[in-house]
Amino acid sequence: MPASLSANELLPATAQDYVRQFDERFIALRIATEPLPWVKEIVDLFDVSSPLTRFPVNMMALQYIETRDGNRDQDFEDRYFDLKVVEFDAGVEASLLELNAFPYKRRQWDSAPQRFLTAEMRHVSKACAALLEAGTTSVGEDGEAFFSTAHPVASGATFSNYQTTPLAVASIANLEAEITAMRQQVRDENGDLFPASPDVIMVPTGKAIGLQNLLNQQYIPSAAGTASMVNPYFQGLRVIENPDLTDANDWYLIDTKLMNGQGFKPMVAAKYDPGRPLSYREFDETSDFFKSKGKIKVSSHLWYGFGLAFPHAIRRVVGA
Repeated sequence: MPASLSANELLPATAQDYVRQFDERFIALRIATEPLPWVKEIVDLFDVSSPLTRFPVNMMALQYIETRDGNRDQDFEDRYFDLKVVEFDAGVEASLLELNAFPYKRRQWDSAPQRFLTAEMRHVSKACAALLEAGTTSVGEDGEAFFSTAHPVASGATFSNYQTTPLAVASIANLEAEITAMRQQVRDENGDLFPASPDVIMVPTGKAIGLQNLLNQQYIPSAAGTASMVNPYFQGLRVIENPDLTDANDWYLIDTKLMNGQGFKPMVAAKYDPGRPLSYREFDETSDFFKSKGKIKVSSHLWYGFGLAFPHAIRRVVGA
C-alpha cells in the first residue's frame, strides 16, 4: 500500500526497517501475482531445479500394431530439446536521508515491490511474444520452423500450422477457411488426423476491437450482400489481445482445449531459483554500498529460459 504523504507519519527507525518492510511487501505480493492472461493461456510455466533442463516433446501418440519382432515401446525422451535459463536483474536504490525527509520518496519506495513483480510479468510476456513471432525461422525438433507448411510425421505425410497468404482477420470467410484448414491438416506423430478445433484468436492490439465487434454480431450480411445470415461464430470464439506482438497484422488460431486437455502447449517458460541470497539481494546500513553512498538498495535477479514446443494447437496466419 502506498505510504502516506503526511509528514507526521511514523517512519521506519532504521535502514534495516525500510528493507524489512520492503521484503514483507514483496513476499506478500508475489503470492498473489499471476502471469498476463495470454501467457497463462498458451505458455507452460515451470519451476526447474537446474539451469539446464531437458523438455520432452514426444506426443506419445500410441498406436497398436501387430506384434511380430518384439514390442514397440515409446520413450518419453525419444524427442526433446534442452532449455537453458539466462539471468536478468532489476533494482532500486534510495537515499536514507531523502526517505526520511520526503514523503513522496517513501511512497515510491513502498510501491517498488509491486513494480518488481509487474516488471517480471512484462518481461515474460515480451520474451514469449518475441519467441512466438520468431517461430517462422526458429527450427524445431522436427527440422522445420515452428510455424511451417510442412511439419513431417512418421507416416511420411506432413501438416501445416502456417498460412503464408495475407488474410484479414475481421472476415467470416477468412476465419472459416483457416479454422477448417487447422481442423483438416494437423496430424499426430503417426500421421493420424488430430482433433484440433480452435476456440481462441490471438491478435495484436490494433486488430482486437474490429474482430470483437464482428464476433459479437448475431446477424451479418450474406456473401452476396443482399440479405442477413446468422453469424456462425457469434460469441463462439474468444479474442485475446496481445500487447507485445510487434507485427501489426499477423493473427493466431489457438485450441486451448487441446493445450490444456492433453498438455500440448506451444511454448514453455522455465524459471530457476538458485536461492534467496542470489535471487533477492538487500543492502542496508550494514552493507559497504550504504557506507559508501548513504543509500539502501534492493536487487531482484531472475533466471528464465523460453522455448517453442508443440506446434499442433496453434496456427499462424499472415495478416492483412
